[in-house]
Amino acid sequence: MTSTRAARWRVLAFLLVIGLLAAACSGGDDGGEGKEQSSGPVELTLEDHQKPRVELLRKMLPKFEQQMASQGRQITVKLIEGPAEDNAFKSKLTLDYNSGNAPDVTSIGAADASTFAASGYLLDLTDRLNGWADWQRFYQRLRDEAVQPDGRVYYVPREATIMQLWYRQDILKDKGVSTEQPKSWAELLERAGQAKQAVGSPPLLFPAGKQWGGGTFGEGSST
Repeated sequence: MTSTRAARWRVLAFLLVIGLLAAACSGGDDGGEGKEQSSGPVELTLEDHQKPRVELLRKMLPKFEQQMASQGRQITVKLIEGPAEDNAFKSKLTLDYNSGNAPDVTSIGAADASTFAASGYLLDLTDRLNGWADWQRFYQRLRDEAVQPDGRVYYVPREATIMQLWYRQDILKDKGVSTEQPKSWAELLERAGQAKQAVGSPPLLFPAGKQWGGGTFGEGSST
């Protein structure tokens, strides 16, 4: 990741922390009618997992608290570190939601968010997001996909998948195809076309199908 991309990610992460926590500070689902918020001290719980995410939150949360303090709001956030493994974390959250002991803010997959929303566990964020200027900075597709069957939004997309493509330098060099890092999608596609013509077969392979267990999925590789 380049320094520019890293900086953009930190900015986006900061915006998401602010947006999610500010929504949680609203004090319950008011049906979007804008009931008066509590002006007293607020303590929130935020649960996440996997070391990189937790370490990022440890850096971002003090900045969030400082920004809220500059606006005259006394808000503290207690960070809870959940199980690192995805399925274990999801199982814990499911139990916490069922028992009424879930954190105020957490991170889950879009499909799981839809399930929890349908069960009535999540706060309706629609009106809050529509009133948040930075919501328009998200890709339109992500905003559209966040809308649930009832027309409401219950979660905020927080990141995009980084797809890694691996390639055989020895084969490309042997066929006279450049192995320099492509600088654009157009250049990548052009390089793939060159590789296909030189090798005589499709140059990219994405794991898919029943033999992979779950059909198509996010991770991919190329040969």
